[in-house]
Amino acid sequence: MVGEKTKIFLVFGMFVILLLLASLLWTLLTRDKTVDEGQLVAGAGEAGEPVSTATFEESLADKANFPSLGPRERNILERHFQAVGGVDRIASINSVLVTGEIHYPQGAVQPIVLVKKSGQKLRLSIKTGDGQIVMAVTPENNWRALYQNGKLRYLDQPKEDEVRRLKRSAYVVSELYMALNNEWTVRYLGQLAFNYKMAHCFEVKLNEKDIVRFFINPDTFMDVGREDWYYDADGELTIARILGSEHIDIAGLKVPGRIENYEDNDLKQVFVATDVEINPGILDSSFLQPEIPPEAESTP
Repeated sequence: MVGEKTKIFLVFGMFVILLLLASLLWTLLTRDKTVDEGQLVAGAGEAGEPVSTATFEESLADKANFPSLGPRERNILERHFQAVGGVDRIASINSVLVTGEIHYPQGAVQPIVLVKKSGQKLRLSIKTGDGQIVMAVTPENNWRALYQNGKLRYLDQPKEDEVRRLKRSAYVVSELYMALNNEWTVRYLGQLAFNYKMAHCFEVKLNEKDIVRFFINPDTFMDVGREDWYYDADGELTIARILGSEHIDIAGLKVPGRIENYEDNDLKQVFVATDVEINPGILDSSFLQPEIPPEAESTP
């Protein structure tokens, strides 16, 4: 039997984790040490599914959704993509695998597993004492489960707002790059103050409720963070600010190894990556909803 406190944690814990997911500009997948790896990984690699095979300038040419980008702004974007690994490297990513830990301001530390794959497939695992919370979002299905001592104890479907935020975080590469092949509006907002320093700011508007602002170091052209502006079902705005630092090189792709996550200026958690793999061969079956055993609880 799952207690009420555990059920509350399923909701609150996942809400906090959702803020973290969007901060990983490139897909981060973490090996889940409590799950049979044969269920997740097919082989020693997989072919990428390029977002674009064109050059940067060809991709950007005649884009009506890039209304404010003149030669200078396009040069900033191109230098940014080069700094984090290059357009070809970014386009080759189909999935990634990363192991990490979440550090909370109160001192608690939790191992976390993030699994993403192209097609907006995401799987998240968090170890909690003798249990593990697993959550998955795909275009076909969304589910959340609690395992205790290796057995499924609780299964339900996340709320609509949780699913929307997770789907916002399920892109394999950043929205700033994906905008090259989507109808999302991209604007250059100039240099703005971010974490007490000036940074180039590009805004990507996915829809009326979801806006992302990317901040780029004007000297190194590396990403230093982002802000996610999103509105819930009641129209209330939440701004999640993510600070990225301590970048690590993964097969030519540079990703932040340390990510601080703030919501409305309050520090919620710090994510520290310990291991990353790109295109490890993630099986689609790893995103399937588990079958409900007789002793487990479930809610519609």
